[in-house]
Formats: sequence, structure tokens, C-alpha cells
Amino acid sequence: KTLIAMLLFRLQFAKRRINETYAIKQNNLDNIRVLVYITTHLPEAHVNFLRKCWPGLIQNSVLLQHADMLLFTAQEPPSDILRDVFLGKKVRVEQYNNPGYEEGAMLAMKTATVQQWFAGYDWVIR
Repeated sequence: KTLIAMLLFRLQFAKRRINETYAIKQNNLDNIRVLVYITTHLPEAHVNFLRKCWPGLIQNSVLLQHADMLLFTAQEPPSDILRDVFLGKKVRVEQYNNPGYEEGAMLAMKTATVQQWFAGYDWVIR
């Protein structure tokens, strides 16, 4: 009986520590604002990647579940990308005229900085 009581006590203690740890982690995310900044000229390969990979990435990441999304793209994304891939997420789409590979990458950062798209966020993931 003593052994069973000790095991039950340890189990309850372990459950409480797990719950407290989860609450601390969740609370920490609630206190920060995170933006995921996706830049793409949106070729078919990128569309396929978004469809196939991003739902699982979001599902398996508490950080990505918490984050807002900003999509900087040369063309309007297919409606299923916004509806299905980023289901329930705050998503903003900004379109641009693609000046080319390197220039487009620099334009993405320059535009976001000048327009202050990152203002109010604690972290930006590109």
C-alpha cells in the first residue's frame, strides 16, 4: 500500500509540474507578438510547398499557431492558400511588382521597414 501511495503521489506531482510548465509556456507566448513574414513571387513550386508543408508546420508548432502571417507576393495567392493553409490565422497579403530575384528580396525588407509593417511585433520570422 505504501508503494502504491508513493507512486500515486509521484504521478500527481508529475502531472502538476507538466501542467504548470505548459501554463508558463502558454503565458509567455500570450505576452509577445510574433509575425511570420513570407516573401515570394509565388511560382507553382511555392504554392505547392505552402499547401503541402505549412498546415503541418503550424499544427506542430505552438509558436506558429500564435503568430500572425504577412505574405509579400508578386501575385494574388490562390484562395485555398488563405482559407485552408492558414486556417484561423490572422493573414495579411501585400502585393508588389517583382523587379527580379535579388532586387525583390531587398524590396521586401525595404517596403516592410518603410511601411512599418513590423511595428508592434516583438519577433519577426522571415
